[in-house]
Amino acid sequence: MNGITIDITGIVIGVLGVILAAFTTWFTTKALPWLKARTSKAQWDLWKTVVTTAVRAAEEIYRYEGQGEAKFAYVEDALRKAGIVLDTDKVVQLIKSAVTDLRLEKAYTAPPALQLPPGEVDKDALMNTSASPLADLKG
Repeated sequence: MNGITIDITGIVIGVLGVILAAFTTWFTTKALPWLKARTSKAQWDLWKTVVTTAVRAAEEIYRYEGQGEAKFAYVEDALRKAGIVLDTDKVVQLIKSAVTDLRLEKAYTAPPALQLPPGEVDKDALMNTSASPLADLKG
């Protein structure tokens, strides 16, 4: 029997994008303020610092896709070593906040060489780098 096949990949991706956008909006407008209201500023700052540091380290250690559980375990271990005991929901919220901050930071601090048109090289940067073999040629 010949049937018509429909590719719904685009629809699924679109729906997931809408769901992610809605969750992000809810998280930043409802969940994060609720969590902050139930803790002292000092507690919140300590938790956020520990989680942010652990997330940065986990991102460097576990660089491959599919290692989310290992990253999460790394952050939980860092909290435990710091003497911080939180429920999983709070840890997840703090991690999501740290990951969002990290992504924004990476987006704003892209190396200038990445912003050059394809095929072009920043010759001034090469000449100013002491590790570059071209540095000796600068006259």
